[in-house]
Amino acid sequence: MQPQADPVPSPYTCDTFLPHVGNTFVLTSRSGSAVDLELITAEPVKLNPIDGRAVGRSGFVRRDPFRLLFRGHGEMLPQGLYGFRHETMGDFQMSVVPVGPGESGWLYEAVFN
Repeated sequence: MQPQADPVPSPYTCDTFLPHVGNTFVLTSRSGSAVDLELITAEPVKLNPIDGRAVGRSGFVRRDPFRLLFRGHGEMLPQGLYGFRHETMGDFQMSVVPVGPGESGWLYEAVFN
């Protein structure tokens, strides 16, 4: 049996993304093409006291969970881990989930918990 590694906390917080609401992030699709996503919301997520994460059953809990909401145009991207690029934040990976069509494009959510 191999010892379990401790989870590495993310360097990102809600405050990391708040100044970039309204900015374009470039996602690299699975086909390798660049897809522009606009960050439209960065907001804290409140843990519910009955949520298992709030009482530590998962083994690691962020003290500052948050969610990001992006808007993209064109065809819907499938849920998954993608490479992102931002002009000041640089390159990083993030998992996004399509949460439905919005008024002017597909909406995608990323949750850091």
